[in-house]
Amino acid sequence: MTPGPQELVICAQSSFLKLAAQADTGLAVGSPSRKDYLFAFLSSLSTATTLTDSEKAFRVRVVLNGSRSLPREDLAELARQARGFSAGLKNAVAAALPIEVRPEVYGRSPVPAPAPLEDVVAEDDVFVGEARSPERFSDVLLVSPAATHEANSNLLAKAGFTPLRIENLDGLQEMLDSSAEVCAIVVDRSFWAGCAQGEVERAIRVIGAYSTFAWVRIDEAHLGLTPGAVESMIREERCRSSNLGPRQLFFRPDGHLSQSELVSLRAARDSLCGARQSAFLPGEISDDEADLLWAALRCYARRDPFQDRAVITSIRTTFLHGGMTNARVAVVLITENLLPVVVKIDSKDSVRSEAERFFRFIAPRDRLLRPEVHFHGKCALLLFGLVGDVSDDSVPAPQLEVRLRDLWYSQLYGSLARRCPPTVEDLKLGVRSAVSKLGRLNRSIFTGEQVAGFSAPHVTPIGTLEEQGINWGFDEASSRAKQRAKALFQNYAKRAVVHGDVQLRNILLRADREAFLIDYAGSGPGHPAIDLVRLELSLFLGAFRQITQWDEVVSLQKDISVTNLTAAALESKYKPLIGIRLNDVCLSGCIEARDEALAVLSDYGAGLDDYLAVKYLLAWQSLQIPDLEQGLARAVIEAIAPALADTHQ
Repeated sequence: MTPGPQELVICAQSSFLKLAAQADTGLAVGSPSRKDYLFAFLSSLSTATTLTDSEKAFRVRVVLNGSRSLPREDLAELARQARGFSAGLKNAVAAALPIEVRPEVYGRSPVPAPAPLEDVVAEDDVFVGEARSPERFSDVLLVSPAATHEANSNLLAKAGFTPLRIENLDGLQEMLDSSAEVCAIVVDRSFWAGCAQGEVERAIRVIGAYSTFAWVRIDEAHLGLTPGAVESMIREERCRSSNLGPRQLFFRPDGHLSQSELVSLRAARDSLCGARQSAFLPGEISDDEADLLWAALRCYARRDPFQDRAVITSIRTTFLHGGMTNARVAVVLITENLLPVVVKIDSKDSVRSEAERFFRFIAPRDRLLRPEVHFHGKCALLLFGLVGDVSDDSVPAPQLEVRLRDLWYSQLYGSLARRCPPTVEDLKLGVRSAVSKLGRLNRSIFTGEQVAGFSAPHVTPIGTLEEQGINWGFDEASSRAKQRAKALFQNYAKRAVVHGDVQLRNILLRADREAFLIDYAGSGPGHPAIDLVRLELSLFLGAFRQITQWDEVVSLQKDISVTNLTAAALESKYKPLIGIRLNDVCLSGCIEARDEALAVLSDYGAGLDDYLAVKYLLAWQSLQIPDLEQGLARAVIEAIAPALADTHQ
């Protein structure tokens, strides 16, 4: 009997895969009953509270896999039903529908694919062409305390721009904080003459931090700084390493705009237009973010291996679920047959912070991601090269978390697993690759001016609860061990360059054997062992399956952490645990990460106690994280506490 829609929603994933296969074959494609079945399924799924967004998206993809053969009106009705769904589920439905009806999901009329932008050509690092929406992004700020811009105002108004006069620095800051319509900023010498000491640099940084697309024209008289110094500040604010061309930053010995300079203004305006008439269906982003994304993709399309002439007919986004921040991450396919990119949309402060950290700490050691920073007004994003899957480079390589889960399901459910399961040996190589890359990064000594580090274990909430009388059930030795671990940690707290957020979701595997680290928002100074110990505990607390008694788990952790048994010795002593293929990979990875952490620490003059201190504090932090196994975290604490406390006595 064909399973009902509600049954598909509430069943476990293993049963779901089997029932979904029955549904695919048990319903005639194109029949009214199939449409009603799909409506009921989506309605039930939208109200389910026990499934994560990623699991809901997975089920939508499986169940709607054959829905594209339905009549167009049925598909459009299905799309309209999805309008009331959550953003994640709405995008999952849109991704499963044919592109011609996807606008219905977002309350828009179907949009025909736009003609290629053949009129858009590259000219001196900018696009020049007819503006898609000339009424937008037409504001030009004329910065001057005196009425010296009358000729400029007339010229701009005749050319279709809106001139706005700004008299002082506070007015400039207020305008740029409140408007997303500015395409150019023209600064007159009278403004510089009225600036107090220190205000010139502040004004330049305010201008530079507004947009990576706005054209800036500066009257050099009374500036008090060299053009090179000004460009350096604007490049810093825009997170740019290369020189800015005259179509981005232009210096003149006078404040009068010329007809020829209108080309630069049109280019700045036109670069921000285009998303409104495209086939772009973002769903989870605002209209302003859509405009910024379109502009950023046009810039990206001029990079190798693309041609200088950029033709974008459409872009397609697939938003990825998960993550611990408010950032939205999507895989974007530009037109057809062009390599996809990864887009991370977040607040401007977060985007700039991540970019600055990446370029300072990671770029010299990782040339694959090559991020680009783009922002305008309050919207900001990062573009990264995609680490593509070996079987299809238009989709991202799977996360280590996903492939470990696939290995577990393949042993648990056998042929029911839809994806090709990994092998134990391949995953061991993949984890080893991640360990090796982290080891090389963590051997880089942090130098230079101090910046905030985000990687230290956060155990303050634990202490707050203890002050409120909460007893975690550990003996006195655990408290002494915690205090000593904190003191030991501080000795090397900011000595190394670290990734800062190592977890199973931030490691991609290509062909299961080659690891790639992603999400460097937390990179910077940190403890030499923090990344590798985080990887070790992510494997043990996030993937390992406990199939034995508590005492044996504590003994296992003592042998890993304190006794330092080899992988072969552990396999011999805990053979039943290794019978679970997932555990085989996890324990092998734990030993690899432990050994590399000790080797890195040795390079800094540190040793076993320093490794134990990091691991102990991270285990305490793990008690606060719902997704990790609390029982296994307690086993780590119980195994390590005597070693740290006894050394203290």
